[in-house]
Amino acid sequence: MTKITSPRDIYLLTKKIHKQRNESLIIFYLNSSGTVINKKTIKPKVDEIKFSQAEIFVPTLKNRARFIILAHNHPSGNLLPSKSDLTTTKILINAGEILGVRIIDHLIVTDKGFYSILQKAKTLT
Repeated sequence: MTKITSPRDIYLLTKKIHKQRNESLIIFYLNSSGTVINKKTIKPKVDEIKFSQAEIFVPTLKNRARFIILAHNHPSGNLLPSKSDLTTTKILINAGEILGVRIIDHLIVTDKGFYSILQKAKTLT
């Protein structure tokens, strides 16, 4: 099991999606000590990744995870979050609060690096 201490730790665990041609989302489920206990990958059916809140939170509850970290790739190589990325992150943070699960971060990853939405976009928290 991998203990997460920084966004870089997650970036290193997402290498398989860095160069993909379509967006993919990886959800990391963590226990109370910040150790990854499970992960799930959601692959797109079209160019843009679409998912439901249930796809995120049902496994969270089944795994008894206390924290979630999201990571998705931008095939364009652009590390900046889209308006949709920011809106989705805020919605998931609010949903997680209701369920007692904290979204620790949401990373955008490419083969050039990563962008931590929650470290950079203080307006979300």
